[in-house]
Parts: sequence; C-alpha cells; structure tokens
Amino acid sequence: MVMIDTMSIPVEHRGFLLKHRDGWKVVHGVKVWFPQNERFGGFQTMHLEGMSASIRAVKRLVDDVLREAEDEHRAYKERSARRKRENPRVRLIVNDTTTPKKTSKTMFDVLEGLGDEDPFPKTAISDQRPKKVKLVLQGAWKNGTPKVDVPKIGDVSNCTISGDWGDESDDE
Repeated sequence: MVMIDTMSIPVEHRGFLLKHRDGWKVVHGVKVWFPQNERFGGFQTMHLEGMSASIRAVKRLVDDVLREAEDEHRAYKERSARRKRENPRVRLIVNDTTTPKKTSKTMFDVLEGLGDEDPFPKTAISDQRPKKVKLVLQGAWKNGTPKVDVPKIGDVSNCTISGDWGDESDDE
C-alpha cells in the first residue's frame, strides 16, 4: 500500500537531500519532494511517498545524509572562522592632513581666487617615434606558403574530363 509520510529537515541541509533524491526513487521507489509553502523558520517539510517498508529504509538513509550534512556544515563554519582569525580584513585609515579654509565674510570673497590659473595650459608634445617591433612569424607563415604547380589556361594535357559540355546528342 502506497503511503505518504513527512519529515521536518533543516533548510541548510536540503541541498544534500536533493543530491540523493533521484537515487532513492530508482533504488527504493520512494518519491521525495519539498513543498514551497511548508517552510517554518529554519526547517522545511519533506514528503516521502512509497511503500511503508521502503519509506522506513529511506528515512534511515535520510538520517545518515543529514548527519553527513551537519558534519560538512560544521567543518565549513570552522574553516570560515579560522580564515577570519588568520587573515583579518585590513581597514584603510586615511588621516585628513588638510587644514580647513577660512570662511569668507562676504559672498564676493569666494570669487577672489578664481581665474588666476591659465585656462589653456601648454602641454609638451614629444617628437619621439614609436619603437620598431620585430615580428616573429609562427606556424605556416614561418616557412612561407608551399609552391603549387598551376596549369596554364591553354594546357589540356592533364584534363581528365571526357565529353563536351555543349554536346547534347545523348539527350535524345
């Protein structure tokens, strides 16, 4: 008799169970699925459908997979904490060494320093030529192209075509 049973599993271990779901379907004939609307906090409801003996076998396998997933998750957290301890992030601290400018008394004092610099600065143009680059040929270009004998247009000694293209005598 086909039964449907449910289990509550941690959400972070759901991926481990998804890896084994197809194998359980083939070997034990138990269909496993996770409904989207049945997630409660850190846990998700998992449904198992199949024969009662097969469901019991798959539940034991699920417990083993969850234990393995918990071990992997714990090892990941330890590695992550160790990396944070050994390689802390370096914060860049910038000291502001500039002194604050004096505030102007009137609004026209702001315009006092404007316009003193040259609006069209002279830029030096260098008269240097770029360096010559020596090209190194590789592959087929290194040895050049092969020589091929091309027959002349009037030479028909190598022609293997029998018959004449304009001959329509065999069409009758």
